[in-house]
Amino acid sequence: MMFVPPYSLIKQHIKTVDDNADGSEQLCVPRHLFEFLLRCLLETADFDEDQYQRCNPDVAEAVQHRTFASGRDHFIQIGYFEDRTGGIPVNERWYLARNPDVAAAKQEKSIESGEAQYRLAGASEWREPNPEATPYVRAWKDALLR
Repeated sequence: MMFVPPYSLIKQHIKTVDDNADGSEQLCVPRHLFEFLLRCLLETADFDEDQYQRCNPDVAEAVQHRTFASGRDHFIQIGYFEDRTGGIPVNERWYLARNPDVAAAKQEKSIESGEAQYRLAGASEWREPNPEATPYVRAWKDALLR
């Protein structure tokens, strides 16, 4: 179970800056607080441990040497902030059915798999990796591209 302190306590560490021309209020959040909040979200996110270690052999080695408890631990602590890929579960069959251009590229052997395409470009293109992620991808896209 996650604990979240009262908003009034969090708000003490956030500054309001000048309003935008469109009337929206902008906030200034210290980097350490912002990264802490992202780590809290990452703790609850689906994660494909095997895929992450396969995509990041140095992490697999660090886990083997017990530098990190798991690939997930590495991803939450530093991997996400280094733009490491491989932790998001990709439903290959579903992904290819939803992305006919990717399916064609796989058939032409210009990409290895839908999973590989997602890691290389699909995530940056706002493609949805699996049906469970769809509402979250759309919500993040809406919030960030607003």
